[in-house]
Amino acid sequence: MEIRKQKGKQVGILTATEQQHQEDLRRLRDLRPIDDDFMRCLFKDNIPLAEFVLRIISRVSRI
Repeated sequence: MEIRKQKGKQVGILTATEQQHQEDLRRLRDLRPIDDDFMRCLFKDNIPLAEFVLRIISRVSRI
């Protein structure tokens, strides 16, 4: 990655791979556990975690 200075600040010129990585990180920061896609991945093959979250949300200890 090449670094340039602009008005006293370092400004990086990103490669295509680095730019894609930064875009992926931005998308990940935008995900919240309540988002359908995120929840689907989070709870896939993890029934105990899904039950734990449901117990917290519903305040029912036996699910």
